[in-house]
Amino acid sequence: MLPVPYHVVSTANGTANPDPLDLGLLVILLIGISYLTYELVDRNTTTRRRLMPPLTIIAAALIGLTISFAILPTLTAVPTSPQIAVVTIPAGASTVNFPNAFQPTTITVVLGINNTVGWANLEPATCVNTCDHNAHGDTGLFYSGNIPPGFTNKFTFTIVGTYPYHCDYHTSWMKGTVVVKSR
Repeated sequence: MLPVPYHVVSTANGTANPDPLDLGLLVILLIGISYLTYELVDRNTTTRRRLMPPLTIIAAALIGLTISFAILPTLTAVPTSPQIAVVTIPAGASTVNFPNAFQPTTITVVLGINNTVGWANLEPATCVNTCDHNAHGDTGLFYSGNIPPGFTNKFTFTIVGTYPYHCDYHTSWMKGTVVVKSR
């Protein structure tokens, strides 16, 4: 898609709309250019009659292109669905006192944008320790469920707050925090 050289006004639902003032200025500019071209043409009436239809077509085409490039992107814009914020559980996280067993240790998400957190267990399937993990809120407000090696479980946060959590199997070293903010 071509870059559009005008200001954009955001709406409540996050879509972008062209600034009407910029569109109006573009239309006035194009009309002014076509009028000046008309005035600069030889004052002979026959020449004006001969050049006026092509100038009108060019001016109309420029106005149409300007409006289509300014409005079309907003009409065809597809709203994006909320993104998933991912916390990884690296291979070896089940080893006693493994540092940063949840990566990142603290993740910040925004309601309506990326407030679903996915915990991805990257432990190998051949793991010899207890390689299943989970993310259990310290206050019991959320629970990811059991996450076997190679799997990802998700939880969607709907309330602003700070949520410390831990792994039930490796409580002493597997700890993290989800910070949920509003837009």
